[in-house]
Amino acid sequence: LTGVQRQRHVIHFPFLREAYLHDPVECVARAKAKHGSEGGLLEARRKSLVRKAKLAETNKRKRAEHARLCEQRRATLKAAIKARKLELRDDSLLCNAYIERGEGDPADIANFMLEERWLYSNTIYRDTLRKIKYDFHTNKDGYWPPDDYRMEMDQLRFEAKQETIWWYVTNGKANRVPASLLERLGGVARIELDMFASEICKFMGLWEYHQTGALMKQIEEQLEAFKAGSAATLVLPAIWDDLHTWASRLCDILGVLHLETYGNLRERPRIVVCRSEEEQRRQREQVEEERRIAEQETRRDARQQLEEFMAGTAERHVFPPMPDNLRNLVHRLCNDLDLPHHETVESRAGRRVVVHRRGEEERRRREEEREEQRIAEQMANVREQLEDFIAGTAHQLFLPPMSGKLRHQVHILCEVLNLHRHRTSGRGRWKRVHVLRNSNKVKAKRKTKKRKSKPKRKQRPTRDPVSQ
Repeated sequence: LTGVQRQRHVIHFPFLREAYLHDPVECVARAKAKHGSEGGLLEARRKSLVRKAKLAETNKRKRAEHARLCEQRRATLKAAIKARKLELRDDSLLCNAYIERGEGDPADIANFMLEERWLYSNTIYRDTLRKIKYDFHTNKDGYWPPDDYRMEMDQLRFEAKQETIWWYVTNGKANRVPASLLERLGGVARIELDMFASEICKFMGLWEYHQTGALMKQIEEQLEAFKAGSAATLVLPAIWDDLHTWASRLCDILGVLHLETYGNLRERPRIVVCRSEEEQRRQREQVEEERRIAEQETRRDARQQLEEFMAGTAERHVFPPMPDNLRNLVHRLCNDLDLPHHETVESRAGRRVVVHRRGEEERRRREEEREEQRIAEQMANVREQLEDFIAGTAHQLFLPPMSGKLRHQVHILCEVLNLHRHRTSGRGRWKRVHVLRNSNKVKAKRKTKKRKSKPKRKQRPTRDPVSQ
């Protein structure tokens, strides 16, 4: 009907809509011009009706076939769910997707429903998930795009599942966890590795946390590619001690052979991954040769640095982070040269050897003695305050701000004196210890006053409006 004259018509009831009225004479003329005559027009109309009837029959057959398949899938899924003592849910997206479109596997869907029922009926999982979500909304406020927020929530649920299963494993109750849930999360070894990784990143800043996560992801991708490829060896990047342990455990989980190289004062140790035992034996021989050379270089460099330190005027000298064997070598050199030395532990760099002069060692010892004496005096004062608090009737006691070492001893003293309700308040390094009396003792010592009952008010006599 392109080009046919038409008239725009607006219908206001029952709702606003538009319709077009075409000229019937012009429509018939165009149909005759297209089909040749009135007979051709009738034949085209008949063919259109036949095609429409065949299409309706085909759609009816497809709908019947789809209904038959849906009933068959429903029966299969219902049997798989009933085998796990569950019921088919009409509001489940997984169940509806399998019944309507055949997406997924009935056994996997039934296992997933069993896992979710076990998790959400578990108090540990619910409390852990609530705590993780609270920390997320407290520390990471602001606008999140919907897709990013959904991915972050999925990650939080995954972490809550891992912590719940890890609680059952550490308490000797791993047999209570569904086997499919353990298999889905990679097994106990993988969960233990992820919990170790979370402990590594627990006290990191935001930038360091993202850098560590990217490095872990890079190492895992390299190991997966090596396992799927044909290369003979793979050398992982130089990493610090905790992440070094994480990478070694990951190699054990993936089932690849690996060994550790020896570092020196200028280079950290690395992990070499091998494909065969023969290659591992050859790499081990090479590593032993490198270890001998590294120890010689370390001995020479360390002795040179110590001689420069003895000839100079610096109060102390700090060596870079080193593995255990090289640190022991530096300690032996310090003993040979009669230099005081000790080790210091840092969060990411690892252990360092600190060398100082004899006078510095004496000064450091005197400072430690003064610190211990000051803590002993403060502890005596705190003990007197706690004993007076126990003998008195006060409900709470605020101790003055104190350092972490002193706070730890105060908490131990509260446990000894049977003051179970004590907590820390304040911000920063110096915090206060808030001691509360036991609630049962408070109720026993609190004086209860008998409440006087109020006299009842006299009711006014009601007046009858009819009598008035």
